[in-house]
Amino acid sequence: MREVKHVQQEDRSLRARWFTCEECELHTWQHKATNQIVRFQFCYDKQRDEHILEWKEHGGLRFAAIDDGESRGPLQPKASPIIVADGVPDAERILAIFEAHVAGIDGEIRDFVAARLRDGLVGTADG
Repeated sequence: MREVKHVQQEDRSLRARWFTCEECELHTWQHKATNQIVRFQFCYDKQRDEHILEWKEHGGLRFAAIDDGESRGPLQPKASPIIVADGVPDAERILAIFEAHVAGIDGEIRDFVAARLRDGLVGTADG
């Protein structure tokens, strides 16, 4: 993944960062004063059936799909993408995707996100 350098900063107390490649994206929000991550979103399968894992400091991990707004019918205009509830995540696959694409990401961010994914996905894997 490569980091997008110019990311809109909506909350002045947080630093938003964005890492991207063809297959996935990682968005993080860190306290400017402490550099502590307070939220992240890991989006994967961008090219076919996009899903998202979102972690918040005071909310834990949430798994969802992205409805891209394309399937509205031939006479309907495309709708905006939205996050929708989805089934149980395949923990091993998600971790494999993350680990395969984290080159170029700051080690502290990479390790933090990987740990939250492992902790949050324990017991959710198929089988």
